[in-house]
Amino acid sequence: MRLPICLLVALLVLGVFVSPVATRTFDITHDLAAYYPLNGNTEDESGNHNHAALVGPVWGMNMCARPKSALQFYPQGHSYMVADTKPLSPVPGEIEALTLAAWIYPTRMDDTRIIVDKFNPRTQDREFRFALQNGKLRFIWAAVNEKADAEDCDFIESANALKINRWHHVAASYQRGKAILYVNGEEVAAKATRDWPIYEANADLQIGGNGVEDSGFFNGKIDDLRVYTRALEVSDIQVLAARPCQ
Repeated sequence: MRLPICLLVALLVLGVFVSPVATRTFDITHDLAAYYPLNGNTEDESGNHNHAALVGPVWGMNMCARPKSALQFYPQGHSYMVADTKPLSPVPGEIEALTLAAWIYPTRMDDTRIIVDKFNPRTQDREFRFALQNGKLRFIWAAVNEKADAEDCDFIESANALKINRWHHVAASYQRGKAILYVNGEEVAAKATRDWPIYEANADLQIGGNGVEDSGFFNGKIDDLRVYTRALEVSDIQVLAARPCQ
C-alpha cells in the first residue's frame, strides 16, 4: 500500500503545479473595447468596429524597424487620428473602469502632447485625456459625482519626464477609487480617487490630437493603441509592455 499512496501524493503535488489556476495567463482580448495595431491601416481589431480615419499623420517605422507599422505625427502638429466610437460602457453615461495603453516615441515634449483624447466638440465635453505634459505622463478624467448631476475633473501625473527620442510603453488604468500610471511595465504613479465612475459623453476617440484645439498635438510616433473597459493588473501591463522584437 505504501507505493500507491506515495504515487497518489506525487500526482497531487504535480497537479498543484500544472493546475489551470497556476498556469493562467493574461487574456489580451478580454474587455478590449478598441485596438489599433496600426499596421498600415486604422482598423479596430477588437471586433467592435470602431474603425478610425487619418487627418494628417503618415506611416513610419515601428520599434522593430518594420515600415508602415506606426503612425508618424508631423513636427508642426495638426495631425491626428479619429474614431467615432461606440459607448465604452453598458451603463449610459458612466465608465466604471478603463485602461489606455500604447507605445510612443516622442520627439517633442514641451507643453501638452496628446496621446489619446475623448472629447465631444459639439458639447465641449471631455471624458478623458492621456497625454504628455512637459514630458510627464498625465491622465485626466471627468468623474460623475454621487448625485450624478455634475462632473468633476481629476488627474494623475508621473513624477519624472520620459526620455525623448526613445520608445516607451505607457499605460493609464482607472478603477473607481484608484488611478495608476505605468511606463515600460513599471508603476510610476498611483492615486486614491473618489469612488465615482468616469463620465461618458459619446465623444470621438482621437489619437495624437483632438482636431479642435490649435495646440496639444503629439510629435513623434504612436503604435499599438489599446482601450480596455477594465483596470488591468500590473502583470497584464507587463505583458503588453514586452517588446515584440526582442
